[in-house]
Amino acid sequence: MDQGLTALENNYKRLDRSIKTINIHLDVAGTFADTRFNTIDTRFNTINTRFNTIDTRFKAIDTRFNAIDTRFNAIDTRFNTIDTRFKAIDTRFNAIDTRFNTIDTRFNTIDTRFDAIDTRFNAIEMQLNKTTKVFQKRLDNVDARLNQLCDNVDTILMMLKQAEVRKQ
Repeated sequence: MDQGLTALENNYKRLDRSIKTINIHLDVAGTFADTRFNTIDTRFNTINTRFNTIDTRFKAIDTRFNAIDTRFNAIDTRFNTIDTRFKAIDTRFNAIDTRFNTIDTRFNTIDTRFDAIDTRFNAIEMQLNKTTKVFQKRLDNVDARLNQLCDNVDTILMMLKQAEVRKQ
């Protein structure tokens, strides 16, 4: 009878150690998941900061265009009031044409920047998708291991119950 109790006690101690090991693994998995989520959150914050920077740049460009619109309005007013200075108006028109070319060049530069930003966003999105897939695979592996450990614990508990039934 003492041997049966000793064996049962030893099995209980092994089960207790297994449960503690499972808890340690769960804590490690939880810490790992928290770290990964914090990393992803940091990346999203970085992307958000970049969007805010781009928005600020667009507002600056919009301000410049408003200033250009104001200049064009002033030029229109001058055209209406200075009919006698046709040659001066023609000279100013050439200056305005140069400004349009400068603006067109700026538009081309902005288009190039948009393309570069779009390329960066696509690269970031691809990296986030990769990271998410790797993280999901690791979580699936941890889940499978935990299920196996639970099955092992259930088997041990069933064996202990059977041993108790046999003793009675």
